[in-house]
Amino acid sequence: MNGQLQRGGTDLAAFFKPGTHSALDSRNIADSNEIGAAALFEANLDGTKHTFKNDDDKIVDEETGSVWSILGEAVEGPLAGKKLTPVVYTNSFWFAVTAFKPDTKIYQGQ
Repeated sequence: MNGQLQRGGTDLAAFFKPGTHSALDSRNIADSNEIGAAALFEANLDGTKHTFKNDDDKIVDEETGSVWSILGEAVEGPLAGKKLTPVVYTNSFWFAVTAFKPDTKIYQGQ
């Protein structure tokens, strides 16, 4: 799942990639639950707003068909080597977020 959002007039792209395991639920990370990895970037690159989708296990932009890593770098296609601008965010435990920010909005991808 990858999502598009906007905050403060800035178009954002939220990336998610399955496969990462939790470091919290087992002594051996390889035996832990799979939780995936997330990242947040500005969706505009060189003056063009990009939209992203999952294509099998790849993150692909719809404008050029370039393939992106979870780190926001185009690794295949016309934009190979280009990097999206990362946005500072946090992965937090839900119970902690709602305790301090009960009006938090939840965004879900398609």
